Amino acid sequence: MLLIFEPVASLDGRIFILTEMRPWLKRTMVAVPFAAIAMDIGSWWFTRYAAGFFAYTVIIGGALMGLSFASLYQMWLYKPKAQV
Repeated sequence: MLLIFEPVASLDGRIFILTEMRPWLKRTMVAVPFAAIAMDIGSWWFTRYAAGFFAYTVIIGGALMGLSFASLYQMWLYKPKAQV
């Protein structure tokens, strides 16, 4: 699973760097998919030992992964303001 999402996260980050947003936001949004992958897959293993806490971590990691791909809205929905 990690082998599938890591190249996708890399491509997502490279595309997101080209957006018209603040640099600190770009850097954060490039790091989020990799942290989400590590949190999501790592918590699968830890759920065996402490199911209560790490079950929520699986959900949070998956949600972060989904939000990281939603950051590509500029590619489809964003319309730049007309320059005067």
